[in-house]
Formats: sequence, structure tokens, C-alpha cells
Amino acid sequence: MHPYSIDVKRNKIIFYCAILAIVLATSVSHWLSDIPYIHIVIPVTSLTIFLLVMRVMEHMFWKSPFLRKMGAIRTPIIQGVWVGFITNEQTGEQQPVEMRVKQSWMNMQVTWLVGEREWKSTVAAFQLSGPLGTLFQSTYSVFDVREQMPVLLFDGSIRLIVHDDHLRGVWFMHRSDAVESGTMEVHPVKDPTVTVSN
Repeated sequence: MHPYSIDVKRNKIIFYCAILAIVLATSVSHWLSDIPYIHIVIPVTSLTIFLLVMRVMEHMFWKSPFLRKMGAIRTPIIQGVWVGFITNEQTGEQQPVEMRVKQSWMNMQVTWLVGEREWKSTVAAFQLSGPLGTLFQSTYSVFDVREQMPVLLFDGSIRLIVHDDHLRGVWFMHRSDAVESGTMEVHPVKDPTVTVSN
């Protein structure tokens, strides 16, 4: 997984996690001071607690409906399996696509399976204040997965508008001899064991 950017500041959440860590560390240290010799075995520092709080925030709390209703977290959740179609404007060809997203609060990995090629994200970003709504952008590398060791073919970029029930947008592929482009639309799969057949 790689970091992704978003046009919303995460500083406030990190600051509140630091305050919580200081309070928890102080409380735990005070509580542990009543137990003889425990300070020798378990040194409790604010940094240790902060790292634990951030780890929990990174993987669990950022999806909290409570934090989302308060407006504290606005990061779109696109984690999961998406299926749909990709269209090539140059050839007119349409083929199935499967998009697999692993996402946490600060990191993500997006893989698109198109025919016998695998597109893997290298950089990603959300733009919440776009004129058309929330925009997801990514740069990706294309690999040929027929080989035992996947071979890097070329790079590209993709821009998808995030809707409640689908993602739709355009893609560009930068090959040494040509540029290809087209459209893509994907919908979430309710059962993540279902995959698209090529």
C-alpha cells in the first residue's frame, strides 16, 4: 500500500489523537504506579500510546459513523471489490474490469484487472471540492500477468468521480508508441468473493 492525499487537513485528528495519548499515558502511568515493580517491566510513554491510538485510527476509527456525522472524517471509503466495464476510445472495444481497493485512513492500494493485464496504483488522491463532486485520481503501472514474473509494460492515469453507488470517469495510458484513453464505470460488489469473468 502507498500513501494517498486528500484536500482535507488531517492535522486536527492527529492533534486530538496526541492529546488523547497524553491523557491515556498519564492515566495508565498513575494506575500502574499502584502496582509494585510494574514500572520496571512496562514503561508507558505518551509516544507509545500515541502510536497505538494512531494505529487504531488508521485501521478502524476512521470509518466510524459518529466521526463522519460530526464532520471530523470526510475521507471517502471506496474499499472493496468493484466491477464494471472499460471502453477504449481509439478501438471502440469494451471489456470487463475488476477494481480491488485496499484502503486505510492514510494508505491505499488499487488494482484494476483488465483482460490479462494488471494495473496497480502508484500514487492516489481524493479531491473533495471538485466542480463535479468528489474526484478520485490515480497514477498506475500496467503489468502483463501472463508471465511467471509480471512484466511492466507502461504507465497511465485515471480520474473517477465518486458517486454513492458507482465510480465513473476516464483513463489514459502512456505507451512509448501511442497514447490510449477511454472511459470506465464500476459498481461495488455486495459479495467480495464474486469476481468478473474475462
